[in-house]
Amino acid sequence: MKTKTFRILAMLFVAVGLLSSFPAAAQVRKGAGKKTAKVTSRQQKKPSSEELYQKGCDYWDGKNGVSMNREKARELWLEAAQKGHAKAQGECAFNENLSDGERVGWARKSAEQGCIIGMDLLSRCYYNGTMGLPKDIEQAVYWTKKWADTGNGTGERNYAIRLLQGITNEPEPTNKAIEYLEKAAKHGDIESMRGLYRGYSGIKMVEDERYSFPKNEEKAIYWLRKAAENGNIECQFELAKILIEKNNKMYDPEQAYFWLLKVMEKSSSGEKYFGEVCFELSCIEEDNHNDYEKAVEWLRKGADAGHPACQYFLADDILKGKIKQSFEGEAIQLLEKVSKQDVEPGMRDYAKAELNGSIVLHIMDLIENKGFKPKSKEAYAPTKEKLDYIIKQAELGNPRAQSYYAIFLLGGCKKLGIKQNTNLAKYYIKEAIKKQDWKAYQVAQAFESCFHESINN
Repeated sequence: MKTKTFRILAMLFVAVGLLSSFPAAAQVRKGAGKKTAKVTSRQQKKPSSEELYQKGCDYWDGKNGVSMNREKARELWLEAAQKGHAKAQGECAFNENLSDGERVGWARKSAEQGCIIGMDLLSRCYYNGTMGLPKDIEQAVYWTKKWADTGNGTGERNYAIRLLQGITNEPEPTNKAIEYLEKAAKHGDIESMRGLYRGYSGIKMVEDERYSFPKNEEKAIYWLRKAAENGNIECQFELAKILIEKNNKMYDPEQAYFWLLKVMEKSSSGEKYFGEVCFELSCIEEDNHNDYEKAVEWLRKGADAGHPACQYFLADDILKGKIKQSFEGEAIQLLEKVSKQDVEPGMRDYAKAELNGSIVLHIMDLIENKGFKPKSKEAYAPTKEKLDYIIKQAELGNPRAQSYYAIFLLGGCKKLGIKQNTNLAKYYIKEAIKKQDWKAYQVAQAFESCFHESINN
């Protein structure tokens, strides 16, 4: 009996197992065979808000195996923001695809969670009255202070600026501003280092400052060096300028050379400091390193970049025969460029005078009529001793001296006791031309232009 019962139960068990292994026809038609896959998909772990945020960062920068896709990044950040991620909310505040109201809303949510991105945006919007928010200085200062108190260097610098503007309720705003800038500098904010240098030098950080630093040269130089060492190109250049001044107690041309080369590492021909750095490097190479070839290389680089001093001195060296010109007429072309630029009048006038062969006459005019007192241009300023030497050399047959003496004779110079004598001038011009002196040709051209007669008459 027991054996029969066992057999019946076994048969039923097999039958039930076989039936359960085949889906009903209706289930097959409805795609029930894919049900297992769907259940597995639904059971997969959904990405967290942090994972969405980081993936958005990857798409924004095009890193970690994905191509740059800014729209995809914004989508992921929005999804993370909706899950409450503070940084993602801050990024949504800068999403230009959203309305101003949405962006401000995300900024506020982000800021309320202590995220500096949201605090930054709110502080600026309230200060400027933008993105639908009213101009509210009190709210602007509130959010800037909250931002600064997170220990973020940029926030600390911005709050220091608000203190100097005098729009906070803080006592001793100057001291507080210095305190916040020093905190920011310690947190690695290079602009704060630059700001401390400017402040102690008596230079405003922002135009509408109400409070100023006490001037302190020692502290200014300290922070100038700090900013330079941390890569601020402006401070590297300013430090080099101080170190290259011969009358400065910090004079150190080799250190200046070091910092100028640092600036060049980050500069290209179209940038602000390029031409000036080329000129200073040229001076150091010639005056301190006695390497005239390198000096000329820097002059050419600066001249090609359009720097007027490099163009002028390169032309001057070519005309003096110190270097060969790259092409016929290069010196004249360089001087023409200088004469047409908006540069200091002295350099422009010298270039024009050199072009028309009247450089000495130009200097005489400056001395006699404009009270010109030569400083760095002593070499150009004629004196009785220099004139006597020129006259002696002209009489001995030196063509360059003959050309310059002719210039004095054409214009006359009461200060040095020279009367105008065009006939003697013509004689010396023709003598210099016979020896193919380039200056003589210029003087001849100037003579014919001014006196409307040929040099050969």
